[in-house]
Amino acid sequence: MENFLMITTIANPDMLEDALRAILDAGVTGSTVISGRVYSMSAGERVKDEFGVAGHIGELIGLTSKDGRAILTIAEGGKLESLQRAVSASMEKFAGKKGFGYTISILPLATVAGLPESE
Repeated sequence: MENFLMITTIANPDMLEDALRAILDAGVTGSTVISGRVYSMSAGERVKDEFGVAGHIGELIGLTSKDGRAILTIAEGGKLESLQRAVSASMEKFAGKKGFGYTISILPLATVAGLPESE
């Protein structure tokens, strides 16, 4: 069976526990969490501070940043649909709240450089 990489990005660290619980409840035994910066369209001096000259472009278009997370989860194709549904359901309580967005992207593991296709 083909394996997939599901990338869940969350715009607010307060969403992390819910997403990870949903992944575990869907039968996946582990994920990797990466901390990062989420950039949004509003006044943005901080981008200039973080990126120097390149930050001037962010300042011109009005970017600001805040903490966010990316959750990388490898799943078998047979578990993928229930995994995606579980994570989406765990995010429902954040629906409509500013700054609490999320995305789910799914890639066949064979297309991801550097990761083995099977264990």
